[in-house]
Amino acid sequence: MKPIKFKKQNCTLAKDQPEYLPLPAHVGPDPDKVVTSCWRPSFIERLKILFIGRIYVQQMTFRLLSQPITVTLSPIIENPIDIEHGINPDRSVNCYFCGVLFDERDGYPADEYNGNDGGEMCPRCQKEKIKLEV
Repeated sequence: MKPIKFKKQNCTLAKDQPEYLPLPAHVGPDPDKVVTSCWRPSFIERLKILFIGRIYVQQMTFRLLSQPITVTLSPIIENPIDIEHGINPDRSVNCYFCGVLFDERDGYPADEYNGNDGGEMCPRCQKEKIKLEV
């Protein structure tokens, strides 16, 4: 599959990074910065999708946890965060250490571990930080 330009595209990610393919994308407005890209499968890939019925998604995370993603046939999804599945956009924050999205009510202040730089840490990172102290 190859990333392709599309009508609502408003930028090209990795345009000046030769180690990556340029990625035509639409970056949504604040606060979520939802990124949408469009991909076109080759003729052979289309046949495989038709008969096998599976698509695999790979994402480089640079040793951070993966962020929520959606694979869809729709061009731009205005609000891909589904509150029914436990992610409330009004209470969601990223962990200061691992980047995972979580409900702020489940988090802990990260100041003690990051030199008072602010931010929240997820329950998993909190457990790891406590283990390191013992």
